[in-house]
Amino acid sequence: MILLDTSALIELADETEKGIKVAEYCNREQAAISTFTINEVLITANEEEKIAFEKIFEKSIILSFNKESAYKSIEIEKELRKEGKMIGKIDIFIASIAVCQNISILTTNNDFKKIKGLKTIIVDN
Repeated sequence: MILLDTSALIELADETEKGIKVAEYCNREQAAISTFTINEVLITANEEEKIAFEKIFEKSIILSFNKESAYKSIEIEKELRKEGKMIGKIDIFIASIAVCQNISILTTNNDFKKIKGLKTIIVDN
């Protein structure tokens, strides 16, 4: 299983060059999406985009933020603050879900590399 970050999910839905690479990963491993990512992509999506995202959601495992990931997110954020490498709060939540599930995160966002213990796959051109 591999967790798609918001950036990877958008590339996949838009069928970009990076999106094709994301699709290749999804063909090899079961895709998972966090509830945070669902919120991030749908909040600005138009009807056509919403349909594209919903098709991806149907094929994916949806992972939620729970007590374990909440505690892990606190640990991650404290470490990032200590090192002066703070990233977005939602990214920390998404990363904590991946760490707790012991799965890699697939993303185009290099910020995830700052998180110790997170298996990160960066999709680039």
